[in-house]
Parts: sequence; C-alpha cells; structure tokens
Amino acid sequence: MWIGSLYLAHYANRAVIYPMRIRTRGKQMPLVVCALMAVFFSFVNAGFLGYFAGTLPDTTIMPGLPIRGSSPGWLSSWRVRS
Repeated sequence: MWIGSLYLAHYANRAVIYPMRIRTRGKQMPLVVCALMAVFFSFVNAGFLGYFAGTLPDTTIMPGLPIRGSSPGWLSSWRVRS
C-alpha cells in the first residue's frame, strides 16, 4: 500500500504539477524529438512494468482483487467482502 501511494504521488507530480510549474516561454523543442522520446519511454516503461507484473507470484493485493493466475471466473465474481 505504501509503495503504491508513493508511485501514484510521483506520477501525479510528474504528469500534472510539474508541467504546470515549468517555465517554457521562449524555449522550443523539435516535435520529432519530443514524439520519439515519448514513444521510447512508453515502450521501455511498459516493458519494465509488464515484466514485473508478469513475474509476481499468484497472489492478491486485496481480497477479491487477484493479480493473475486465479480462477478464470474471477472477473465476473466481484463482491464486497467484510
């Protein structure tokens, strides 16, 4: 839970707060460089996150929310557990 909170706080800062605070008046970057770096970052980041999620053991983060490898009907059997 703690690591997930840090992850969300980091990406909220990176995606929302920092772009609003950065001073970009008079600065230009070629669109091709920006687009290529965005695509490269997305593929590398997705690769790392996919590898990490794929190598986790069959477990659950929260009851009723399996990560992978549970029964095939887990998606259709959502219910609140107390």
